[in-house]
Amino acid sequence: MGMFILIVSGNLPYSSSIIMKSTEEVFILQHLPWIVGSYGMILIDIITFSQFYYYRGNKAIHLDENTEDYENESEKPLLDEDEHSVEY
Repeated sequence: MGMFILIVSGNLPYSSSIIMKSTEEVFILQHLPWIVGSYGMILIDIITFSQFYYYRGNKAIHLDENTEDYENESEKPLLDEDEHSVEY
């Protein structure tokens, strides 16, 4: 989360400084890729922040109700009992 805040705090002044340097149309068009890149990343960061805020309280949902809960992932078997039995 802290990394996103640092990225936004870097991209916002960077892209704003390009626009504040000159508002001439030729200058803006020459620097358009950098402006779009910086403001685009800010937009993506805002979307990420909103998703983080929206989904912050959700817990993992088990797809199978019969799934046993394990204390950690290392205890969970890689395959179910039925999946690795082979019929000859």
